[in-house]
Amino acid sequence: MTKFELEKFDGTNDFSLWRESLKGVLKIEFRDYSKGLWDKMVKLCLKPFVSNKINLLERLYGFRMNLVMSLDEDIDKFNEIIVGLENIEHKVNEESQEIILLRSLPMAYQEVKAAIKYSKDIISLDGVLGALKSKDFELKLEEVSKKDEA
Repeated sequence: MTKFELEKFDGTNDFSLWRESLKGVLKIEFRDYSKGLWDKMVKLCLKPFVSNKINLLERLYGFRMNLVMSLDEDIDKFNEIIVGLENIEHKVNEESQEIILLRSLPMAYQEVKAAIKYSKDIISLDGVLGALKSKDFELKLEEVSKKDEA
């Protein structure tokens, strides 16, 4: 912790200036102390508990996209699981995330899945997400045109 010294107020200098200096010192010392306390609390609370890790891994590997939810909501749920694992210091690499996402797709996205799976190009997680969003947009347009025809 950083140590700051402030002379005692002896009545010869400006009290309001001395008071503001004291407030500044107290804020800095409290901030340093509270940061250390916060870091210790985070380590204790976010410690990689086995049950939490198992639960998150089960949710990740059992993840399936839900046709009732929007694609964005499904992706948010997926990212929530990934962030939860990162918070307990379990990193899921991008390639694994891509494979899990592709495996989670409903039948409506099978064309996209096949195109990505059998592509000769290496595709990134962002590329997979972009392809899914394009297909989602296409599906929404088809839905709108079917409603218009009816």
